[in-house]
Amino acid sequence: MDHPILSVHEFADHFRRKAQDLGYDNCELIDLNPHQSRHWFCIRAAFGFVIRGQAIIGTHLQRLTCSAAEEFELSNAEGLCIVSGSEGARVFIARLGRLNNPLIYGASARMVDHAWG
Repeated sequence: MDHPILSVHEFADHFRRKAQDLGYDNCELIDLNPHQSRHWFCIRAAFGFVIRGQAIIGTHLQRLTCSAAEEFELSNAEGLCIVSGSEGARVFIARLGRLNNPLIYGASARMVDHAWG
């Protein structure tokens, strides 16, 4: 599902610029089907936006539920985990700092666009 005004690629460009303005990097667009998950390790912070469905965004220290079109920002994103709700979710996410370990994906998570350089 696209943003009501922008195509998903235009929205991704807008998101990438906004994340860069906030000092984040390594932006990604991921699409999770119902109850799929995605995990990252060794991240200093995370910023993102859920534009479809519902997702649970959190770490091993805290959890935050985000609904459609809700932004989130986690200053301590160590062990970041995103789990989609019953309708799935499309999530834009930007990380602060480089990863020390490669990305770890949930069993059936599917990335729909690669990281921007």
